Amino acid sequence: MEPFCPQCRPVHEQLQAAFRQEETHRELLRRLTGNPKADVPFPGITVVRSSPTTTGTIAMPGGRLAFWATDPPALESFITQLARLAIPLGLAGIATDDSPSAALARWNAILLGLRLEPPVMLGAIVGWVTESGEVAVARAGLASPILRRGETVKPLNVPGPYLGAYEAEFPTATLSMLPGDELHLPGLMLRKP
Repeated sequence: MEPFCPQCRPVHEQLQAAFRQEETHRELLRRLTGNPKADVPFPGITVVRSSPTTTGTIAMPGGRLAFWATDPPALESFITQLARLAIPLGLAGIATDDSPSAALARWNAILLGLRLEPPVMLGAIVGWVTESGEVAVARAGLASPILRRGETVKPLNVPGPYLGAYEAEFPTATLSMLPGDELHLPGLMLRKP
């Protein structure tokens, strides 16, 4: 007996191929950082997570701390798997491409490559920060990151559609965090002491 309906088999095969590719990228991260899933202490930056299932940080080569946030999946099974697939691929994009924009473009290409009907869309923010407080961030669909400097609150108006919606560019915003600054993302806050 065939375990899949005829229309489901191509999607299943595409997902299997994507998961194999994800495992390759996860291995790259293991070699680069030692552990692709662990939050690590990072000098000069305090990380506060309020949503450990949809956010994360990882120390990257070159003295950077990569960070990511995705929207909480509305459908537990399928979208959760896609979100987990996208995270290490996006982080591998930061490690190899040096650009949050390239990381989101990689995630988007994977979701579009699955050719799912209806399309599965995922919101995400990805970026990196250095010990000195230099930040690069790009977003796809989620609320803009917010910089809090003293009593001033400023959204980083970086455009970006949801991943999986259509081919798009995801511009990178850059900024320098000063002591006391906080960068707020959905479920994650970075503070420069």
